[in-house]
Amino acid sequence: MKSVTIPLIISAVVAFCNNLNAQQDQGSGKIVISAVLYRISDPEYRELFTKFTYYIKDSLVLRKEDPNDTTLNAVSYEANEHSVLKLESRIVTPIYLIDLKTTQVYTYSSDSIKIDKRSDLETFMDDIAFKAGIVLRKYSISNIDTTSTIRKNIANVSCFVGKAEFNGLPFEFAYTKEKLPVTSPLNAYVPGLPYQVLWVSMPEDHGSDIVSELIFEEISNDLPHFVENYLNSY
Repeated sequence: MKSVTIPLIISAVVAFCNNLNAQQDQGSGKIVISAVLYRISDPEYRELFTKFTYYIKDSLVLRKEDPNDTTLNAVSYEANEHSVLKLESRIVTPIYLIDLKTTQVYTYSSDSIKIDKRSDLETFMDDIAFKAGIVLRKYSISNIDTTSTIRKNIANVSCFVGKAEFNGLPFEFAYTKEKLPVTSPLNAYVPGLPYQVLWVSMPEDHGSDIVSELIFEEISNDLPHFVENYLNSY
């Protein structure tokens, strides 16, 4: 992966958690959200920063990535006058459980169901989506516009495209009026919207060529058997 400064949409999510959103029942099911970087000037450039696979039941959220998912592999190349060597390494992603009622995070040892560490969600550095509510505490989200009839398909769900401003910085989002099995954590970027937000796209700064987005890749009511083992482990 190229080394790129993480834009505002990601780096802003590192402070106090929104407890009002945390108390709510989140439904039951699985969601996959990708954090992606791209350049406006280069449509070919699109880089996966990381991926979040969440299994949700009520107020408990388990993040556990598929160990066979090659999209989480970092690829680099070393060249000399005779050959080009492709180097591939696995991006290590922790397994953790978020209790949204207590805003505590339980991190597990390797692939076992043994809790290694407990953290406060407000200081936990490995999550983005479920900490998104903190932007409402420090920044102003205004000029929310949902009058457009432009549609965008996100994770096989038909969405409308809206616009808003994040602390004065214009950004776009996509929302659906369809009923989903879980509540989207991205709703924090558009407070008060009675629908589910499945995509947020925001430039790094005014006039910036670098844009970051959080986008749903999958939504289902699937809860594999192993999830219950983690949910009952603390």
